[in-house]
Amino acid sequence: MTFIELKEFYDNIDKVSPFYRIRMVYNLTNDLDYNLLRYLRRDFFKHHLLEARKNIDNLSDATQEQINEAYEIAFSDDVYLYYIEDLVDVFCEHIPVDFLTDFIEKTNIFFPELDELESISYSRLKNKLKNLQSDKQQTEITHELEEETYTPLVKKVIYLEKLGVIDFIKNQKPFNTSINSMANVLANVIGANPASLQPLLNGLINDVDSPKNPLHSKKNVNAVETYLIKIGFNLKNN
Repeated sequence: MTFIELKEFYDNIDKVSPFYRIRMVYNLTNDLDYNLLRYLRRDFFKHHLLEARKNIDNLSDATQEQINEAYEIAFSDDVYLYYIEDLVDVFCEHIPVDFLTDFIEKTNIFFPELDELESISYSRLKNKLKNLQSDKQQTEITHELEEETYTPLVKKVIYLEKLGVIDFIKNQKPFNTSINSMANVLANVIGANPASLQPLLNGLINDVDSPKNPLHSKKNVNAVETYLIKIGFNLKNN
């Protein structure tokens, strides 16, 4: 498939049948290769956000600094590939949601299908692991599963908060006066981009009403609390 054909597929994603979309995904990802599925999602996401920017630059009242900041955050972490509502919250601080209407409509059509196909791909990897006889092969596939299992940055921050980590370190020097220092340290701990982590920490600690506060994501909070309760952690102590 040429670049022009791929762009045409992205642009017309809402004009073709579900069967056609899924058949195209199988072809584009070499029969649902897990890595290629992730890259396809990211490429589609960036394509339509950049298409939206053409109107945002020309028609919105937002400054270039505000627009650049929104796009820098959107492209800085894969969390927004899976939580479009969080991306919209970031954009709507300075940019009217109307500019994202086409982007939202297309992702609402295509991303649920990609979710299902990623689940199929992931199940294939797990089944492959079950059927392996060699310890060496089992280790290689286990590592592959661990590396590809995606934990959104928002959810990681909620884990830190629910476990009491953030409450503890925010009272220690230099973190009691510097969110930037806290972001840099915790980014190394959880393997994140400090620039993506800092606005989430700031929303959690200094600006609790901000849409960037991870605790406003009820779906993620419920998922974290459910898992911690399942393993026996007492949330009431925190």
